[in-house]
Formats: sequence, structure tokens, C-alpha cells
Amino acid sequence: MTVLMLARDGDKVAERVAAELRGRGTSEVQVNPSNFPTRLSMGAHLSNSTSWGGRLRSRDGLDVELAGISAV
Repeated sequence: MTVLMLARDGDKVAERVAAELRGRGTSEVQVNPSNFPTRLSMGAHLSNSTSWGGRLRSRDGLDVELAGISAV
């Protein structure tokens, strides 16, 4: 299970939430939506009309499979 967190860079509340998720064994990915489209990109498709596929990528090396995201 991976949680996608949308927050601005340096958001202290988001950082505390991320730490709590990690402490509970949940992986998290934090991105700043304002980085679209210059530093962050997403390619997505609908598979069998029931699930998402594709990737979320950043210039900083982030590469996340959308199918692995279970919550936003």
C-alpha cells in the first residue's frame, strides 16, 4: 500500500503525516503538484476499465507505478 501525498515543498504538517505513515509501515510518496509539468510528469491509462496503470515521474528520480497507489 502506497499513499500519494500532494503538498508544497517544506510543508511541516505533511512531513509529520508522512513520518506517522512510515511508522505504521505504510509507504508514502510526497509530491508538489506545482511541479507539473516542468519537473513532474504522469502518464496514465485505464486498464480493463477497472484499474489505473502508468507512472508518476520527477526530475529528482521519483518513479512510481500508479497501480501501487492505494490512497491520495
